[in-house]
Amino acid sequence: MASKIDIISNALLILGHDTINSLSDPGRVVRIAVSLYDDIKEDELTSSNWTFAKQQAQLAKLSVGPIDQFESAYQLPSDLLKVLYITPRVRYKIYGDKLYTNESGAVFINYIANVSETMFTPTFSRMLSMALAVDESIPIREGFTTSQLLEQRYLKRRARATQTDSSQNPQDRIASNPLLAARLGG
Repeated sequence: MASKIDIISNALLILGHDTINSLSDPGRVVRIAVSLYDDIKEDELTSSNWTFAKQQAQLAKLSVGPIDQFESAYQLPSDLLKVLYITPRVRYKIYGDKLYTNESGAVFINYIANVSETMFTPTFSRMLSMALAVDESIPIREGFTTSQLLEQRYLKRRARATQTDSSQNPQDRIASNPLLAARLGG
């Protein structure tokens, strides 16, 4: 399992720089990489429904007054990056770190979490290193051509990572499709 230092070091290696031993290593290159990392990590985690980052939780009901057209408020998880869906499947809105709905019972959320690097798959770690290298390439190497080449490599890594991740779950079968049944005469 890769660590934050490993992912940043790999990005620096891709750009032709030395690896790092610490996030506080001196130098402009390391400062740029460390400052870009968290935003790029969150961006990549939300760019797909990564299996390793999916979480489910029961939301805590809050004693907050009604807002907008909703009667109930629930606290969202602190590691939430993207909501996939809530159960029961009811209308809701998110304001800040709270979910508002007219549901008064238990509410569960399936979401993409800001997980630690120890949860990453090897293909996601390599893709994240490449994404970091792409974003670092212009401020570090000051070369647009290098950035373009790295972006092409990143897109290949991304395709590989999403294919690997999607093959970990069985496909959901469509139980009934009235339009298909009508078309096929069923």
